[in-house]
Amino acid sequence: MALGARLSRNGFTVNNIHTTAHVHLEKVGDGMSITRIHLVTEGSIEGLDEAAFKEHAEETKKSCIVSRALAGVELSVEAKLV
Repeated sequence: MALGARLSRNGFTVNNIHTTAHVHLEKVGDGMSITRIHLVTEGSIEGLDEAAFKEHAEETKKSCIVSRALAGVELSVEAKLV
């Protein structure tokens, strides 16, 4: 949602964005913890090239409310246009 909103604010037409989260759990002490999240994002955006899409995805990762809430977890983003 944050990426689509950012792109729209910057004048791009967002046809669709689909994101899959790969969440890694590990035993830490006596319990389980989320240690890493890898996001795979695909989108169809008019007027945007692949490099710019990746840049917008990385910038969104820094400012997204959910990303900030998960600040202690390694978070990576893979973005590609389809």
